[in-house]
Amino acid sequence: MIRTCLIAVALFAAIAAGLTWSASTGQGAAQSTGTAGPIVIEFSTATPTEDAAPTSDDEATNTPVVFEIATAATTGDTDVTATAAAAGEDDDADDDEAVSFDAADWTGGFYQSDPDLQAFYGRPWLAVYGSESEYPSATLAFTLDDEPDEAITLTVLGLDDELDGLNPITIEINGRLVYEGDDVFPNWNTETGNPEVWSQVGFRIAPGLLQEGDNSITIANLTPADTFGGPPYLLLGAGQFSGGDVEITVGDDDADEDDAGEPAAPGNGNGNPGNDGDNGNDDNNGNDDSPGNGNGNGNGNDDQDEDDGEDENDG
Repeated sequence: MIRTCLIAVALFAAIAAGLTWSASTGQGAAQSTGTAGPIVIEFSTATPTEDAAPTSDDEATNTPVVFEIATAATTGDTDVTATAAAAGEDDDADDDEAVSFDAADWTGGFYQSDPDLQAFYGRPWLAVYGSESEYPSATLAFTLDDEPDEAITLTVLGLDDELDGLNPITIEINGRLVYEGDDVFPNWNTETGNPEVWSQVGFRIAPGLLQEGDNSITIANLTPADTFGGPPYLLLGAGQFSGGDVEITVGDDDADEDDAGEPAAPGNGNGNPGNDGDNGNDDNNGNDDSPGNGNGNGNGNDDQDEDDGEDENDG
């Protein structure tokens, strides 16, 4: 009996030594080859578990991390910001031409519209704060002119916050939960003004999850916090759609363009997206151009509320 156990242990050790990393999340198998190439994670259509799907490391990567949602393929390594044509710019484009979108096309999160404050993270960004905050999720709406016969790849730039560990998130496509686990974007290294700290993640979406007409993908932050202007948060940026052999249009004509609110300022050196701007509900928190008070929270400085025209000061 002891001999049999020793053989089994030795066999297990030999198998483990031959693998870089392997895990089962309840959503399918996930495998990583470290920094040598993109992570490929396959999701089944089963209800996701709470088990996290780890990333390969905490470093930013120019090679997209690819999440396979009920299909098997990979994306290329093209930087999504290199695509020249904006979404909807060329109505005569080929069906398989990539369609780009900006951080401002996400709704529900807090979009930073001030170019000077966007530069804090090196790229335009939209913040998704904790589950109890005003901005717990972000949705990207898009329409398809037909039901796709092939998978569509959505590639997005993003960052998790600078705190240890990753925020737990969910991803839904058309209201259907397809992922629950650790944030798919690595932590921010606190280096300001550098676009290279962002990482790309590709979502390969099976055609069965999409439909003709309106579609959406929603990313929610599950960390139980109501903080605005500091961790916990994740940032979403620009991206692109490709594949599917259908015409893709980004945006929702019925979306409220005012959902994002006014600009917010970053903290003064600790890397937190600040909250000196409008929080989206007509309550101005201070000067839209001033930094926070050291913890990502702006103090305000007697600026009048510009949204409702009232003569009350918030500072």
